[in-house]
Amino acid sequence: MNMANYNNIGRMLLFFIINKTVIASMILGIVIGFIYWHYWGIYWGTLPLSSECLVNCIIGGLFGGLIGSYIK
Repeated sequence: MNMANYNNIGRMLLFFIINKTVIASMILGIVIGFIYWHYWGIYWGTLPLSSECLVNCIIGGLFGGLIGSYIK
């Protein structure tokens, strides 16, 4: 492994350390989106927010990241 790879790993760790609040809130939003889909989601129909698990998780992650960036 050359020094450039060590430098990239250090930059990634620094990115995660700086943005840990936003990343944690995004993960929490994804989990909440899945829980919403599992318990209250509509399994048929054309409303994409309620019928698709992936859409709920993506929207939850985006809202979680938005709230996490406001907290930070």
